[in-house]
Amino acid sequence: MRKQSVLGTSALLITSLIWGFAFVAQRFGAERLDGYSFCEMRYVIATVSLAIVIAVSDGIAKAKGRKTVGFNRNTIVGGVICGVCLMFSTLIQQIGLEQVDAGKAGFITALYIVIVPVMSVLIGRKTPVLNRFAIVVAIAGFWLMCINGNTGISEGELLVLLCSVMFSLQIVFIDLFAEGCDSLKFNLVQFATCAVTCLPFVAVNGFPDGKDIGGCILPLLYVGVLSSAVAYTTQIMGQKRVSPSTSTLIMSLEAVFSLIGGALVLHESNTAKELCGCMLVFVAVFVAGQEIPRKFLSFDRNADKRFGDNIKVVKA
Repeated sequence: MRKQSVLGTSALLITSLIWGFAFVAQRFGAERLDGYSFCEMRYVIATVSLAIVIAVSDGIAKAKGRKTVGFNRNTIVGGVICGVCLMFSTLIQQIGLEQVDAGKAGFITALYIVIVPVMSVLIGRKTPVLNRFAIVVAIAGFWLMCINGNTGISEGELLVLLCSVMFSLQIVFIDLFAEGCDSLKFNLVQFATCAVTCLPFVAVNGFPDGKDIGGCILPLLYVGVLSSAVAYTTQIMGQKRVSPSTSTLIMSLEAVFSLIGGALVLHESNTAKELCGCMLVFVAVFVAGQEIPRKFLSFDRNADKRFGDNIKVVKA
């Protein structure tokens, strides 16, 4: 059990590290490629890489005589709806990252964990007391991070906050559709939907040339392969082996890694006031994570007995 716990913790740390440094990759991308083209290329790569992971995973499962879940109605319908939300959220985020530091964007995006319980009210769920506390703390943290003197909130910060709201809406739809779905296949439909729905925006904005794509290939491969296929695989490995509360804490470190990555790679700096705001947001995210429905945070062991690895993911 201890060995499994160590393995699970390590896998989740790797996941959080990959997703945290993805903000650095996106920041690099924002300086070299327009947001529409970056998102389109990102999800084309993500779709292909995750399809390979699924093919290998299903092949191993069949070789071991385990039943796998196919592309059922919920996977297709829910994946498409969630994919549209995901496309707009990442597109808005990528455009916002043209103006916002990677570290700050990571903490603002992490607010989706606080916003999810509020959005859940729309489908008839109550907001627990802990989440009400988390919302107040999150607002205070956001104010410290983004309100500087008379300048107010920047356009980029508002866009990243809107991205967080869209992520929250996506998770609410996951709650409605993802029951009984294979999570990797659900995400594959999401990624494919993102690639298809983003294409018209690229066509209107203008297709990038090969030189622009070539200059941005490393950030694209990072977010398309590591942040998608690899990170979702390590997330599943981790959440199978540790408790939901431990998963929440470790996954919350994504925002911290984005701050570290911004400082180490992009040489970003933050004021003491902004760092205090980041700390408050981290506390709010962790507290809110304790009340998120367990289907987003834990491995369904009964489902494993029915049809193999099936986990509901928090981030897509």
